Amino acid sequence: MTVALASPSTSGWMQAILWGIPIAMAAMAFVPDPPEAPTVPHWGLLVVAALIAALFQLAPHRLRYRLTPTGLEINRLLGTTLLPYAGMQARETAGSLGVRTFGTGLPGYLTGAFSFGSDGVRSVTALASVMSGGVLLGVPVNHEAPARPSFILPSRPTSVAEPFQWYFLTPADPQQFLDELARRGAVVAQ
Repeated sequence: MTVALASPSTSGWMQAILWGIPIAMAAMAFVPDPPEAPTVPHWGLLVVAALIAALFQLAPHRLRYRLTPTGLEINRLLGTTLLPYAGMQARETAGSLGVRTFGTGLPGYLTGAFSFGSDGVRSVTALASVMSGGVLLGVPVNHEAPARPSFILPSRPTSVAEPFQWYFLTPADPQQFLDELARRGAVVAQ
């Protein structure tokens, strides 16, 4: 079952500013170095502008949540994360993402480590389309697995005995998403 994401509410001005960056870079590629030199494009600048434009267009469309028989599968631009239902805790949150400490922050595509400061959770791994109004998922940290660097997957224990890795997701219908997680074995707080 694929879950729809919350739609980002990016203003027209923000879109114009963001898309203005690759457009300005492409225009600058045709500015001659000395005033009397012929106009020859700077190919490196054109390539970088094209890559930035492709990233702005492609990244938000790659973020997907899918409920599988074994766990929640989250597809993003550079990989897939599978969160098992066993031991998972989930709850809706009114908190919002704070400072990005590592990751990507494009309109409609927020991934990586962010500060949180709400619901007793200090930092989360965001896999979201908007900055607030999402769902917190706590997945027990497996001590047998090799440790991953804390700047990629920060873990914040809820108790000394059971540390959790916290994720911030933004499904379009959080309550329906939580109901489906509960049916699949996750512990959902009301």
